[in-house]
Amino acid sequence: MTIISIFIALGVPFMLLYGRKSNWYRTSLKQILFFGMLLIGLIGFYQSSTNDFRLFFYAILIIPIYILVDHAFKLMSTKMHKRDFYLWIRYSNEIDYTRAGMGKNKHIKPSDIVFSISLLILIVAMSTLGAVLFGNDSLYDKLIGN
Repeated sequence: MTIISIFIALGVPFMLLYGRKSNWYRTSLKQILFFGMLLIGLIGFYQSSTNDFRLFFYAILIIPIYILVDHAFKLMSTKMHKRDFYLWIRYSNEIDYTRAGMGKNKHIKPSDIVFSISLLILIVAMSTLGAVLFGNDSLYDKLIGN
């Protein structure tokens, strides 16, 4: 269950991050993912009796949190630049990250870099927090208690 939780916590948000401007990532899919994962995650988290299951449902809750923050950044970028922010991450199709293309990304604003790095940090930090809290039974028990 732990491997599945790690895949959900890291894999799904990274897939959504890199596919944020793809044709398959429509508003209806975002809404279904947001409300579906939020409902499943909250109910499952509070009904779980072991930390292994809590980690699993916590990983599911990372998806709506990511979608919410991504949407907030999109709104801020639209207000500042009249466009969605460019994903400033290697292997994204929105920048030229090759050696020959260095310095050719003049369309990238500092806010694009901040939003991109912030989303990366959010995904990794939330996943790490879940692993630290629920990977060790005593830590969760000390902080929250049963």
